[in-house]
Amino acid sequence: MPKTPLSFYLHIIAVAVIVFAVGNYVSSRTPDRAEGSPSIISGDSSAAPRNDSRETTYDRVMRTGVIRCGYTLWHPSVIKDPNTGLLSGIFYDYTNKLGEYLGLKIEWVEELGLGDFPAALESGRIDAMCSSIWAVSARARNHDFVKPIYYLPMYFFARNTDARITKDWQKLDDANFTMAVLEGGATSMLHRQFFSNAKKTELPQLTSPAELFITLSQGKADFVIYDLFTFNDFNKHNPDKIRLVSPQPFKVFDSAIAIKRGEYELQRMLSHSTNELLQSGVIETIIEKYETYPNTMFRVATPYQLPAQKN
Repeated sequence: MPKTPLSFYLHIIAVAVIVFAVGNYVSSRTPDRAEGSPSIISGDSSAAPRNDSRETTYDRVMRTGVIRCGYTLWHPSVIKDPNTGLLSGIFYDYTNKLGEYLGLKIEWVEELGLGDFPAALESGRIDAMCSSIWAVSARARNHDFVKPIYYLPMYFFARNTDARITKDWQKLDDANFTMAVLEGGATSMLHRQFFSNAKKTELPQLTSPAELFITLSQGKADFVIYDLFTFNDFNKHNPDKIRLVSPQPFKVFDSAIAIKRGEYELQRMLSHSTNELLQSGVIETIIEKYETYPNTMFRVATPYQLPAQKN
């Protein structure tokens, strides 16, 4: 401690000078904050450094050079040969083309039910659900979609012998009728949205969609809402049992790859590449290869118009 009052005051002044000098030095080393930029002190946390080291799906794909695909079997989206186990189909060929164009390897790692794939995306077991996933509102709450490669119209079907089922579909929302649905699929969502008063016969997730028509033909359900391709395939082997109630589609769904919610960089990359495949005719060639029954899938319209030809 200073021994005299004078030395005490001189000590205080010296400390103040040192503090002032250090403050000026630090201030000179710190860039001025631009006018209007957010302030941490004011409570705007956007100025704070982001402390988030989590790797996004896009980052992992670019680091590994691999897209790990989940899939569900549905003809003609993804088909498995029962003898060899080899996969084929519209979405199988399309996804492999995406990998080819992007310089990435596609790995088909897991067969999943329609109600199971959201958890697989969220946990990182797969990077994308590379089947024909129908983009419905209930699914959009939990995950995102790549640009669709075609649209799938859905129709009403009933037994040939059941005259109760007509084009007036509102009458079917009644406990006297039963709808066949696939657990966790879009048909379950349609039942919940439009036919909640009707009963339902719910088939397990990994059941072939053709079982919907078998269930209908056996009298275990009164009506089905599904696509023409699956119906035509069933009708080919079981003629004159099921009828198309109306040629007017009840619903039309986007058919697209599903990805984890918020993965905008991955969505952007896959959508841009999909757009290139659509506009170059690659997608049309793939669809024609597997569309055994013509006009069962609605095409994506081109986003441009050809110039008029002058005479």
